[in-house]
Amino acid sequence: MTQPTRPRTEVLAKSEEHQSLHQLADLLETIAAKLKSSGTFTLVQNGEEIPVQLPDSVKTELEYTKKGTKHKFEIEVEWDAAKTGGKVEIR
Repeated sequence: MTQPTRPRTEVLAKSEEHQSLHQLADLLETIAAKLKSSGTFTLVQNGEEIPVQLPDSVKTELEYTKKGTKHKFEIEVEWDAAKTGGKVEIR
């Protein structure tokens, strides 16, 4: 008896860099403005454009952790292209 094959995770873009707090705020504001106006934004990495189109409803996860003096805050947005539902709110 064979188990169903699970889809392979494909990393379409990944970036890690140090930014000022102002640069981070600008990045988040740019993404937010594009999502509000069109529901989509485009990542550009190594000259390749990767459109990210979100449905009207997404699942969000906010996580704030601390390990010693290191702090981490993550915002994860997840959706299934075949499903819809939910509201994103940042306070």
